[in-house]
Amino acid sequence: MEDYNSAAKAYSRACSLDPQNTSALCNAAESYYKIGDYESALEFGKTAKDLDPTDSEIEKMMGDIYTARKDTELAMESYKKALELDGSDPNIMFSLGAAYLQAGKLEEARAMFESVTTIEPQNTLAFRHLGYVYLKLREIDLALGAYSKAVAISPDDWRAQKGLGVAYMMKYRIQKSFDTPDSNDLKQQALDHWNESLNLNPAQDNLLKLYRKYNPSK
Repeated sequence: MEDYNSAAKAYSRACSLDPQNTSALCNAAESYYKIGDYESALEFGKTAKDLDPTDSEIEKMMGDIYTARKDTELAMESYKKALELDGSDPNIMFSLGAAYLQAGKLEEARAMFESVTTIEPQNTLAFRHLGYVYLKLREIDLALGAYSKAVAISPDDWRAQKGLGVAYMMKYRIQKSFDTPDSNDLKQQALDHWNESLNLNPAQDNLLKLYRKYNPSK
């Protein structure tokens, strides 16, 4: 944190000496963003944007700052502009997808995360978020597929393990209502992934309660 404080001061001085230096302005904005001074970050970011309104990275940074301020609508607006400037950047797509998800725009979030996974088929975070969106949309089989890919790529991702367990449990509960013979296999797979998630991160009280609810012997 001290390094970012020093960097913020240094870049602020550089901007004072050369107010047209977009690189210094962006670095100042990023440094203030890192230390949580979002007002200063916005000030420098807006100045950089005014000087170069066609830079997608500046728009992306503005979106990140708005996201940190919990200004979801403004964040979406900035990410959309960034994507208009660079329609092939998966980082912008992911950030816009996350903003859509925060705003409850599930279909829009789905489209962004699906695009990211197409461009970056090893992106664990995108598959994990996509799995969550599918769950919210009650598309359980698609959620199972997305979470399974996330776990295959990063087995130590406790959130992905947890999400995959949730997807299996949701499918178990659906099939149980129809007395499907193999429903107990789904339940066991859910418990196995929850157990792995808890092994990776034991500080999950709610998941532990859920695990014990469906596995009383533990």
